[in-house]
Amino acid sequence: MKKLLYLLTGIVFIINTSCTDEQVEQPRKKDPVVVSINPSYGSAKDIVTILGRNFSTIKSENIVKFNGIEALILEADPGKLQIVLPNIAEGKFNVEVTIKDTTVVGPEFTFQKSVDNGWIVQTIVGQNGVAAMKDGIGTEATCKLPTSLSFAPDGSIWFTDRGNFAIRSISTDMLVTTIAGEPSTTLFSHPWQGNFDSKGNYYVADKANHRIQKIDGLTHEVTTFATGFDDPMSLVFDANDNMYVADRDNKAIKKITPEGQTTTYPIGMTPNCLILTPGGDIVIGGSSNYRLLRLSLSTGQVTTIAGDGVKGTTYNDGEAGNPLSANIGQIFGLGCDANGAIYIADALYHVIRKFTPDSTGDYSKGTITTIAGTGTKGTKDGKALSATFNTPYAVLASADGKTLYIADTVTFLIRRMTFR
Repeated sequence: MKKLLYLLTGIVFIINTSCTDEQVEQPRKKDPVVVSINPSYGSAKDIVTILGRNFSTIKSENIVKFNGIEALILEADPGKLQIVLPNIAEGKFNVEVTIKDTTVVGPEFTFQKSVDNGWIVQTIVGQNGVAAMKDGIGTEATCKLPTSLSFAPDGSIWFTDRGNFAIRSISTDMLVTTIAGEPSTTLFSHPWQGNFDSKGNYYVADKANHRIQKIDGLTHEVTTFATGFDDPMSLVFDANDNMYVADRDNKAIKKITPEGQTTTYPIGMTPNCLILTPGGDIVIGGSSNYRLLRLSLSTGQVTTIAGDGVKGTTYNDGEAGNPLSANIGQIFGLGCDANGAIYIADALYHVIRKFTPDSTGDYSKGTITTIAGTGTKGTKDGKALSATFNTPYAVLASADGKTLYIADTVTFLIRRMTFR
């Protein structure tokens, strides 16, 4: 009997010891876990997303390496790390994530040969395919058909949330808030593009209501500024606060002075968007003429400065110094930097293009270069020439031309391009 008791006691001891050892070997609940990398291939400076659990919300506490080389972390939350891939040779390497003293090895990633022009694309607002209206920080916020982007006097960016009938703002620290409007509002109906005057007031082309609405820069009160348009699409101001409106279905640009006097410039096409160049001319983009036009405000003369007028099957930048040889698609958004370079959101070809005048500022002898996009639809971030867009409708350029903001409209995203 004693032998049997000793035997049973020994068995229980062994079982308890085994269970204890197994419990010690199991990962702690707060250890990081890497589930996947999306996409699973790319090259230096591409932006990829690591999904998992128990990551730190403090970026500096997460260390991500491939083959011993550290990646740059852009965003961090408990279930996701967004990183810029390091400069590394072609090959396949497992991702390693270290948080404090714990390192975990994740899936294999394939590094490809780099295609790089210095531009990086990053999604900064919205969630792909999520058509909603939620304020928040960065990609926590959602929108529906962002269509216009404008710098406010305080450095924030106001954008038209066309599908939500609203005007919203992105602060310098990426907080998205609603300025005016909502899906059930009567203040706007499909607000298209807007801009600020020199006093800090915002004006927007309220397309489906055929009017221009004014938003007071301080109180955010909305009032009607002007009527009598047929689907106004875009507007800009000159240094004297004269407003120029793309009056689309009247095939004209309409000038409104601060005193309310109007001048109409017939242009023979349906204008979608316009920008004012440093030289004081208006450049105009449309949907069906596959060209860019220039309106001289001094003479009223309209000339073609880019595009061959043909709807191509793929984008073609044409010959350097001959912008008339380029294929121009459907243009809903134009931007311009302080040096006169024009940035084109080409919704037909899903690319971002740069139109640089010659050394004398002559656009007719300028050069068009595609700086972002592949010509196929998508939402891929990373190096600009491998990134993808889907029907971009607006582009906003910083004064130095080194940062661009893109309204990637039908995917409900706002993207940022940075030149490194």
